[in-house]
Amino acid sequence: MAATCRLSPILAAVALLLLPASLPVTAFAATGGYQVNGNRIVDSTGAPFIVKGADAVFGRFAGGDVNGYGLHNYQNAQRDLDKLQSQGVNLIRVSVAYVDYATGPLGSIEYLSELDQVVSWVTQRGMVMEVSQGESGFSTAVVDFVAMLAGRYAGNALVWIKPDNEPNCVSGDLTHCGDWSYWQSSEQQLVQAIRAAGNTQPIVVNCIWWSFVCDQIASYPLGDPNLVYGAHRYGNGNVTFDAAQAASCDALWANLASSYAVIVEEVGLYNGTTSPSSWGAGFLDYATTWVRTRKGSGVIGFTDSWSDGNSMTNYTDGSWNDWGQTLITHFWSVSFR
Repeated sequence: MAATCRLSPILAAVALLLLPASLPVTAFAATGGYQVNGNRIVDSTGAPFIVKGADAVFGRFAGGDVNGYGLHNYQNAQRDLDKLQSQGVNLIRVSVAYVDYATGPLGSIEYLSELDQVVSWVTQRGMVMEVSQGESGFSTAVVDFVAMLAGRYAGNALVWIKPDNEPNCVSGDLTHCGDWSYWQSSEQQLVQAIRAAGNTQPIVVNCIWWSFVCDQIASYPLGDPNLVYGAHRYGNGNVTFDAAQAASCDALWANLASSYAVIVEEVGLYNGTTSPSSWGAGFLDYATTWVRTRKGSGVIGFTDSWSDGNSMTNYTDGSWNDWGQTLITHFWSVSFR
């Protein structure tokens, strides 16, 4: 759902110099924390953690419109976080991008300062924050940026890193969008960089083909036990979520929950064409049953506030629209105890 970007070798080399080795690592107060145990995300007592998530503050750090919707979402972030938390949301995904950090209008120092502020806002409320990096291809500069973020937030038990949103499908070498071998090689490097930075929190990993397809992860292991695999799904113009779509989800990612920690890491109504909220309700009912009976680990809705059919809220006052109400009714308010 974001702008396509491609780094030139010269830009990548120059941007490497912008990585803030001289900036202090910011410490954040955090309590609790989670780890992956087998196919479940668990808290410190061993109780399963079910993700009830939303993408928020979109556009400020990635996705375009930094000083339009992005600024609006940043300025209203605390209001929106309170509103989301009141509906049962326990994880906020914030999209970031190396290209925006390195070459965007905020500048690298202001970019990190505002990102630090959002991390504080989210985690001080006791919610997990997933820092979702993407839109920047795969390069040494991107790996270094991910490692810097991993080290910067290593001391906050409520921050998870996702190093590569929809790998090789949104930016970079798009010929590798469905290439499992390339996926394994690049994601291993990113995972290893996060661990080398001293970060021990769960890492969220997207799969191939815009993360619609995760079915071969067993054949392409990444060598880390503390991973959460994040599948994506959109309505693609369908009016309802039917048995054929359910069978597709089963085969592509849902059945994996018997062996791996799997979440629906992005679900929305608009992906070039818009599906009605009836599709969203059907999908969320499917996901609810998946969590209750097949050990699925949760769902993240896309997105709190934006300019297309994925927005959950009305721009003027942040009130819930039909998609937002659907997420509340069909997933966020559901008890999994």
